[in-house]
Amino acid sequence: MNYKEMRNTLEQMSNENHEDFAKALISFEKGINDKDALDKLYQEYMDNDSMSLLNDKFDYLIDELRENGQIKDSVAIEKEDNDLVNIVGIS
Repeated sequence: MNYKEMRNTLEQMSNENHEDFAKALISFEKGINDKDALDKLYQEYMDNDSMSLLNDKFDYLIDELRENGQIKDSVAIEKEDNDLVNIVGIS
């Protein structure tokens, strides 16, 4: 996939479901998998007109959430997701 195809795909995903697109991008770029934390980060992004998706402020917000114990350990998230997969029977 080249740049133009990727850009068009990203634009389409953003247009179809901007909230999940933004959360997925934050998760991918910052390594955050906690769904509640992603909700808070997305809301902060939406409430702050001067904040772009790739803004350094995310680093400060993530640190604050970690300090307040509001981000679950990634291993716990992966285990929860794996348990769900095992319950459903899909691997």
